[in-house]
Amino acid sequence: MKNPIFKYVAATVLCLAASTGIAAPPMGPPGAHLGGNPMQMVARMSEQLELSEEQQDSVIALLRSEQEEIAGEREHLKELHLLMMAQGEEFDPEVAHDFAEQIGAATAKLAYSRAYTFAQIRTILDDDQRAKLSEMQERRKSQGKGRRERAGGNSE
Repeated sequence: MKNPIFKYVAATVLCLAASTGIAAPPMGPPGAHLGGNPMQMVARMSEQLELSEEQQDSVIALLRSEQEEIAGEREHLKELHLLMMAQGEEFDPEVAHDFAEQIGAATAKLAYSRAYTFAQIRTILDDDQRAKLSEMQERRKSQGKGRRERAGGNSE
């Protein structure tokens, strides 16, 4: 029998991954999580940026469209994570490397989609709203950096 601790750790990681639904990391302005609830995000943006009803409708349409476009890619990414972690004692470096490359490609597609959507959202905003959104993003970025530093992670 191979290392029983490795077997236990692999099983634990697999269960954790299956129960939490591994997904791409959050990107974009506050509340802008891939697959998040567009209505919650629009409510926050409306409150903080004072969006008009027309702006709200446009942002909702963009976010819903993005969700529909990336749903398959998000599911594919979750499957790839699970497949890579499920190798356990049968770990094959070549197979794992292939999964890792596929995960990277899927993550890149999701990141591009998020960046593209937020570029479109920025065109809906007026100059003052864009400036305030940039401030919000910087503040959130600073808060995230502080959390990573307190957790002992890389702040870059």
